[in-house]
Amino acid sequence: MRAAAASANLRTQDNVNEYSYQDEQQQPVMWLREFPVYAAYLLVIVFVASMIATAVLLAANLEGVLAWLPFSSTQVLRGQAWRVATYGLLNPPSVGFAFNMAMIVWFGREVEKFLGRKL
Repeated sequence: MRAAAASANLRTQDNVNEYSYQDEQQQPVMWLREFPVYAAYLLVIVFVASMIATAVLLAANLEGVLAWLPFSSTQVLRGQAWRVATYGLLNPPSVGFAFNMAMIVWFGREVEKFLGRKL
């Protein structure tokens, strides 16, 4: 009888530890005032900020600056290695971009819950 109670208690402790680990995995990346900011939302904030910067540069007729950002394998082989990291920051405003950001907000949090993240 005591062994069964001890076994049940041990299983309960394991479930508590497992729950707290899962709960820990679903914590926000940071808090902005009282609002949680999850990884998917942070990603959308970065992309929207880059879209706004792209739109401002396009409106100011500074396409020369934007020409240094897109990926080009020939230019990377010539030494312009930053193009590997900056091609994702070139986001001209479009309906497709808005749709993509809506999908990241809509599904990103659920994917983050399912896959978890490293803390």
